[in-house]
Formats: sequence, structure tokens, C-alpha cells
Amino acid sequence: MEQRLKAIEDRLSQQTTYQQALEEERRRREQIVLEFTQFMSTLPQEAQEAYRRHFLSSQNIRALSPTDFIRSRAVCRSWFVAATNETRRNKPCTPLLLLAGDAIDENSEYRTIFSLSDDKTYRFHLPQIRDRRCVGSADSWLVTVDDVAELHLFNPFTGAEHDLPSITTLSVIQGVERDAAGGVTGYIIHAMPRDAESWLFHDLEYMLKYFHTRAVVFAASDDPSSITVFIVYSDYRDLAFARFGDDRWTELNAICPYSFFTDVALHKGQYYGVVSGAGHCVAFDISSSPPRMTFVGPPNHGGTVQRFYLVESLDGDLLQIWRHESWVTPDGDYDGELSSGRVRETQGFTVFRLDPKGRAMVRLERLEEGTALFLGDNRSTLLKTRELPELKENCIYFTDGESEQYISHRRMRRDVGVFNMKDGAVQPLYPRDSPTNRLAWPPPVWLTTCSSSLFLPSYR
Repeated sequence: MEQRLKAIEDRLSQQTTYQQALEEERRRREQIVLEFTQFMSTLPQEAQEAYRRHFLSSQNIRALSPTDFIRSRAVCRSWFVAATNETRRNKPCTPLLLLAGDAIDENSEYRTIFSLSDDKTYRFHLPQIRDRRCVGSADSWLVTVDDVAELHLFNPFTGAEHDLPSITTLSVIQGVERDAAGGVTGYIIHAMPRDAESWLFHDLEYMLKYFHTRAVVFAASDDPSSITVFIVYSDYRDLAFARFGDDRWTELNAICPYSFFTDVALHKGQYYGVVSGAGHCVAFDISSSPPRMTFVGPPNHGGTVQRFYLVESLDGDLLQIWRHESWVTPDGDYDGELSSGRVRETQGFTVFRLDPKGRAMVRLERLEEGTALFLGDNRSTLLKTRELPELKENCIYFTDGESEQYISHRRMRRDVGVFNMKDGAVQPLYPRDSPTNRLAWPPPVWLTTCSSSLFLPSYR
């Protein structure tokens, strides 16, 4: 017991030291920005404009890393107006890992980002997503859940935010419960999605934790109007989608006999969904009204597959990935929250090439040459390691899969790591004793930036 208490005291001391270092760094950066802004204000207007034009030239702005791009918005509005038409079309970006805001204060308006480019963490003021869980990300966009379980699109690079259709347009929601002041307190949910006579009440705590499993974002261009979002929701993991500007969700469970979806991918203009359990794969044609479904076929797998993913390879193949997890006994890294029992941890992945026409699957021993795969609540993504040398070739970077245990135990170490396809080894993304491991809520999500969508961040 004394050793356990000593270990907890040591961790608290490390967290305090880490927080002090973060606060000192924040004050230092704010002081630099203040001093530079004051210096700029003393220059003649012509000199200010010349400096801004030089800094925001195509060559300079494209040299900024995504983290520097976010930080730059702290200077002034005019810097950003000068670069409205500048983009980063020719510069690939390494994914960032969006972590919780604070190892101590879960209500902090700051969020921490871990950068694979330099193996460092950065702290950003993002009050728009304070304590919000991110259930999906792609092309610089995050899908966040607000305090009444509604969904929003948010771009941390531009500051743009857009509402998605209300969840009350989903047929599984029978009604909304409100308090005397009109505030939402919970929702009346069909207990059986295809049985209109059965229902139960879920309070907001339950809705925030469990109603939304994930969201998958597809953006055809920089224009938000090109965005299509798929959501996996409800206790039965049903699937629905909405295009930007839609006022309601289009549900796919009406045309699909399956539930418990885990991922969606776009392959040669066709959307594909994969179902947990047997791993059934189906194709959706959402251009028709109503949408149409085509059964592709189930794989043959063992019993350790906990989650399936889909991704289109750079060569144009459709890949299905199986995530293997096992139950392990908690160790000291869990802060003693689980005094007994076991937790799930990722043990590895298996990758297959899927032939939608022939309904056949071929196991692959490695990823495409010169690529790395990113999996989690982000849209599954393959990237070229030749363009991003900081990434490890033939490796899968992953964050938590099914994370109910982490929702219930917010201070637990996250299931985040790198799987090497060559030797089957799973390595932590950062050291287990790192304070970053304590940034556990909201759950981490890969922020896969679309290089052409990093417009000038809005100044606030």
C-alpha cells in the first residue's frame, strides 16, 4: 500500500511539474507575441504592410508547420487578411494527435496537440471545443459533441464551425425531455430501433458517453459545401449520413439489414460500410433517392477481432483492417482506478485487400511500399512516408478502438501506439511514464490535415 501511495504521489508531482512547465511556456509565448505586436505598432503603416507581405508570401506561409499555423493566429487580424488566398496545396502534412486539454483540469479551454513531426506537445486555446468529445476527423475538420449531444463540425485551423443536423431527426429518438427552464435533460429512445412500441429514457450523461460511436468525414474540396458526414449512433450502432446544409439525417438502416457499423470508406466513388461481428461489408449508393445498398460479402475471421476498418489504398484497392485486442491485467499506469478486473489493449492488426466484385479477400503481409496507416476515430487514412519521413513505413498508428472503459475511467492510460507490420511489434507512441499519457479526456483523435484546406486561421 505504501509503495502504491508513493507511486501516486510521484505521478502527481510529475503532473504538477508538467503543468508548471506548460504554464511558463504559455506565458513566454504570450509575452513574445505581445512584444512583437507592440513593436509592429510603432512602425509606419507602409513598413507594417511591407513586413506583412513578406511574411505571408507563398514561400513563407507554406513553410509553416500545422502547429505553427495554428499559433500564428495570435498575432493580429491583418496578418490573416493578407493571406486569405494562400493555401498549402503542395505540402503534405503529418497528422497531429489531438489530446485532452489538461492533465488536471478537464474543463480547461486549452487542448494539447502531440506533433509527430518533432515529438513534442503544444497547447492551444480552443474554447470552441472545451470538454467536447471528438467522434470523428478528416481533412482538417473535427466532429464534436456538445453538451446536449448535438453534433458540430469544427476546423481548428480556420476557426470555422458549422452545425450538423439535429439528432432529433433520427427516428430512434422519440422525444426530448426538458426541465422547467427549457433545458434539455435527456432523450426518449427506442429500445429496439425497428420496434416503435419499445422505448426508454437516456439522460444527458448517457447520451454524451454512449449515443455517438463515431463520425466519418469526407470533403471533396476546400469548400465546406462539399462535405458529407456519416455517423454511427445508438446502442445498435446504426448508420446515417448528411451532406453539408442538410436539415436532417438520412438513415441507412431502413435499406440495410445490418447494424453495429464500425467504419465507412469511399472507394472509386462508392461508399462502403463494414459491420462488427462477422465483418460484413456493404456498398451504398447515396446519389439515388432513396439510397441503395449492395451486399459485398463477409470475411472469415477468428474470435479476437474487435473492430474493422476500411480504407482505400493509394493504388486504388479497397482494404479491410482487423483490429485484434485482448484482455490484460491493469498495471500501475492506470492510477489505481481499476482495482480488479481487466482492460482491453490492442495486440495487432491484420490487413486484407477486398475485391468487391468477386467478394474475395486476400491477406496482405505488408502495407503498400512507402506508406503508413492511421486508424482511430479519424477517417482511416494512408499516407506516403517518402513525403513525410518522420513517419515509419509499413506501420499502423492507432488510437483507442472501442473506448467505453475509458469513458468510465477518464484518467486511464489511453490505448495509443504504433504497430509494425513487419515484426508484429506494438510500441507506445510516447513513453508510458510521460505526462501525455494522463491527458485522457476527451479521448485522443488524429487530426489529419488536408494540405489544401489550411486557409488563414480566423483571428479571435
